[in-house]
Amino acid sequence: MRDVRLRTWNPAGSDLALVGRMGLRFIQETPTGRLMGGEPTLLRVQAAILELEAAAMGTVILAFDTEGVAVGFAALLRVTNPFTGGVWVDETGIWVEPEARRDTRAGPLLIAASENWAQQVGAAVLKMTAPPRSGFGRWLRHSGYELAEEALIKRF
Repeated sequence: MRDVRLRTWNPAGSDLALVGRMGLRFIQETPTGRLMGGEPTLLRVQAAILELEAAAMGTVILAFDTEGVAVGFAALLRVTNPFTGGVWVDETGIWVEPEARRDTRAGPLLIAASENWAQQVGAAVLKMTAPPRSGFGRWLRHSGYELAEEALIKRF
């Protein structure tokens, strides 16, 4: 099992390219990404991530293996409910490179870091998403996450 280290991203450095590359792969290879439509490009992914960061509403946590290769990320967004004032954190994307899924603990470490960040920003809830009937969804439920709603998508 390869060791993994985590850190918050630095959008001014080369991290934007890393997150953009993995984010584009996330959109191209996940069921949700494929359903969203549009024309995903590296530039669009990078711009969206920078927009969240500029609004100081979110963060990106990166996972690196011992050789310094980026193997995953968690993109998080702090949200205030306009009706209640309650704060939650919404995972807008979590990804571990397929090549690193079996020989690192990047996924569980990214989840734990996401939970820590959510608590640090005063959130009462961390909302995670998973593809239907996925191993990731089963793992989340086993780790204490509850099914709160289903997201149903109709493509036009």
